[in-house]
Amino acid sequence: PGPEEDQPYLYIADIGDNFNMFPRKYIHRIPEPSRDNKGKWVVKEQPETITITYPDFQYDSETMLLDPLNKDLYFITKRRANAHIYKLRFPYSTEKPNQLEKVGTLPFFNIVSGDISSDGQEILLKTYYAVYYWKREREETIEQTLSREPVRLPYIPEAQGEAMCWTPDGKGYYTLSEYDEKWP
Repeated sequence: PGPEEDQPYLYIADIGDNFNMFPRKYIHRIPEPSRDNKGKWVVKEQPETITITYPDFQYDSETMLLDPLNKDLYFITKRRANAHIYKLRFPYSTEKPNQLEKVGTLPFFNIVSGDISSDGQEILLKTYYAVYYWKREREETIEQTLSREPVRLPYIPEAQGEAMCWTPDGKGYYTLSEYDEKWP
């Protein structure tokens, strides 16, 4: 979801910061590309850029979640013994930097990916060695859901496995590794 109802969007998060050097991070948002009658991808607009800042540090984060129920964005830090959860409430500015709000912590290290189901009811988070699952209760915010104990799901660790998403039918999930020739 995005600013125009019934228009799907892609969000491209430039939020990784291995050395905690950059005070601003960027999310680029474009309407979902479509194909023309020749099968060629068509991008209708230039990306909009949402600039974010953390209120207390320049964190490395590899996980951005979008709540499809209210369009709030969530960012989960990577390199902390207890990962921090930050929130950017919708609507967000594309004109000036948006400061994130800290809304919680998680007892995990190296959160590298996550996804919220398209109906907003299920959440996945991934470390290098585990996948965690939460079922959202009625009227619950994402931060309230994440404050509860998760269920650990089956996962075979991958070389630099840093991506995951729900399957299109929402009944499973995919993970993806950054290829390393030493690993199958």
